[in-house]
Order: sequence, then structure tokens, then C-alpha cells
Amino acid sequence: MKARKKDANHHEIAKEFEKLGYQVDDMTAINNFCDIHIARQQRYAYIEIKDGKKPPSQRKLTSGESTFADKCRENSVLWFLCESVSDVHEIDGILTQLYHDGEGCDMVQDDTTELAGKKAQRCTVCKRMEY
Repeated sequence: MKARKKDANHHEIAKEFEKLGYQVDDMTAINNFCDIHIARQQRYAYIEIKDGKKPPSQRKLTSGESTFADKCRENSVLWFLCESVSDVHEIDGILTQLYHDGEGCDMVQDDTTELAGKKAQRCTVCKRMEY
């Protein structure tokens, strides 16, 4: 099986995810799949990379990529199209919010407050309290 050609910004985007602490797995050797899989602290997603500098006609998903994206959506699996480093930060923000809205809050960002005479920590992202 021949590996698919990587977009010009593939390595830049993968490196940016790594800088944010994600494990990045390159998936370009697999046909009809995504370009990379990212994971960090119970946050994970499939990422299709396209070069945002190219015209829209050259950034279209292939039939196989489109089918994979549809299957992800149908099964509530996170799939994102990423065209730039700014998209990386947007995706990280979405994953962080989803993680905090669920039960996976790790209280990374917290402040200490006093409620009814008890010290409590409140996550500044999802507002969950721990006493």
C-alpha cells in the first residue's frame, strides 16, 4: 500500500499539536483514513490536514477522506479539518472545553475559594467544585 502524499503544512501542524502536549500519530500510510490522530489526557481526535494556502478546489476531501469523516460523525467520534496552526489552537480549545464539560476535569486550572466556612477549589474552565 502506497502512503498518501502529505500536505505542505503537515509537519508544522503535527509539531504544533506536540508543543501543546498531544501525542501525535501519523496515519498517512493508511488509505481512506485521517492524516493524524492526536491524544492527551483522555482527549483525542482524528485530524485531516489540508494546506490552507491552496485554493479551495485543491483542499477538497477525497472520496475516502469524506467517507471516513462521515463515519466519525455518525458514531460521535471527534474528527476535525485542520488547515493552519491557528486551527490547531481552535481544536485544542474545543477539546479542552469538551473534556471539562464531561467528567474528565482534572482541575488543572483552579482557584481556591471559601464556601460556608469550607475551602473549595473551583475549576475556572468548567466551574466544577471540589471540597
